[in-house]
Amino acid sequence: MKSMHRNPLVQPMPLRCLRISTRLRLHPEFVNAPAKFALRHDVDLVGNVSPETSFKKDVDAVEKAEDVKANIHLCQHGAIRLFTERDGAGDWIRSIDLDPSVLLHGAKHRPLVEQDLVVSLSILKNKVAPLLADPLDACHIVPGLGGGNGHVAYWSAIESEVWLPGIHIACLHGVSHPNTRPAEGATKGRMQLGDKADDYIIRLKDAGGEVAGPGGVQSAEGIRVKLGIKGHALPTIVGQPNTTALVKDTKRLVIFHAPDVARVHQEMMSQLAGAYLPVPPEWADTGKPFTHARAIALVSLLTSIPIDELRATDVNLRQPSDSTRKRLNIEVPVEASRLKPVPVATLFHPAVYGTHLAGRTPRADERIDPLVAAAYGPP
Repeated sequence: MKSMHRNPLVQPMPLRCLRISTRLRLHPEFVNAPAKFALRHDVDLVGNVSPETSFKKDVDAVEKAEDVKANIHLCQHGAIRLFTERDGAGDWIRSIDLDPSVLLHGAKHRPLVEQDLVVSLSILKNKVAPLLADPLDACHIVPGLGGGNGHVAYWSAIESEVWLPGIHIACLHGVSHPNTRPAEGATKGRMQLGDKADDYIIRLKDAGGEVAGPGGVQSAEGIRVKLGIKGHALPTIVGQPNTTALVKDTKRLVIFHAPDVARVHQEMMSQLAGAYLPVPPEWADTGKPFTHARAIALVSLLTSIPIDELRATDVNLRQPSDSTRKRLNIEVPVEASRLKPVPVATLFHPAVYGTHLAGRTPRADERIDPLVAAAYGPP
């Protein structure tokens, strides 16, 4: 193990959550007495391990067989979660969920830097290894470390997220993506493209954050844009040379690097269709009503119905006076000129992914596993 020294100015990483698929047999003594085993072997176990038993029909037997599953949390809830299943040979870790922000900082949505990927994976390997029946299986905790013995672990889901200050869900119009289904069930502060059954999911949500200004760090409104990629899409979208391998005859992602997270997020967001239409400053004055001129200009922009056609409809419905018509002749073009939509994709410019973070200092326990560093360090 070796220490990692960070530069005062470091590159951000929009990583959110990770999921690993693997097959690792748990130590029988841990299965029988989790708390006692954890205390004896310095395992950072959180809470109790409560297996859930259900019954499923065994295709080779008349009677139903027990299906025992459990969730094991390490370090703190939400940081490392192991999902286990039991068969005739024992209890097996089948998937591992990792939230680097919770693991390293004790809370979600904290800014991460590129080095945090290697740090969090090193901690993950160190925390899970004592639970294994066979110590040699430790190379199959983090994908890509057991290549010489054949790959068992692989990446099955990667979530990334950026925060855009000053942007609001209500100002997004006609948002879609070629790799997802249209937005469904959008609310005032949330929009989602795709769902958990899809290989891609994009979720936009109003959320506060902090920005640095002349007076120091200040709270600000904005949106979080989360991208989830899973399954067979990962080798195609995230994969680079020497990062994929066959696992049980299926191409899987077994390694990725921190810069890939920002690259993939930006590439996917660059394919978003739709417009972002900020509220004109002149309209933000709550003392002024939403006038007919503003309504006509906005409807024309959002529906592509010509202003002249909307004006004619307005005349037929309201039959305004000559003075009102003359006023609208002046006001409608003025209000239309204040509407300045931009393509949604342009919100995700390089600066969103390239802002450096200063002042980050390593924690005392940030120790780097040499195998993890070799696989996941700078390519």
